[in-house]
Amino acid sequence: MRARPPIRPDFDVYLDGNRLIYNKDACSKDDISENFFLALYPADESDLPEDRRRRGLDNLDFSFFEHTFHRGKRCIARTPLPEYDFASIYTCQYIQQADGSTEHLWEGEARLTEAAT
Repeated sequence: MRARPPIRPDFDVYLDGNRLIYNKDACSKDDISENFFLALYPADESDLPEDRRRRGLDNLDFSFFEHTFHRGKRCIARTPLPEYDFASIYTCQYIQQADGSTEHLWEGEARLTEAAT
């Protein structure tokens, strides 16, 4: 069963238990060739590893090919999440430029609790 929140940028993104599901029904190589950025904002910052508390978020960037599943033209990635409650989730897909900057192709976020920053 797919649970909240659906984030609907270029991909449909669902929270399903302790994993995030990225889905695109009509998917091409170009759709999955660039990196994905995933930032989790915990409901309680003390749940973060100490080195990440300063930023107040857990950064879980990934390549689509790390967690991928294909069925015909449909692309699905299942990304495991840490075992703590989230206040909000921010995700996007980006291209890394030669000068070190990034260009976002799409982005989306979902607030899960009132404690979100």
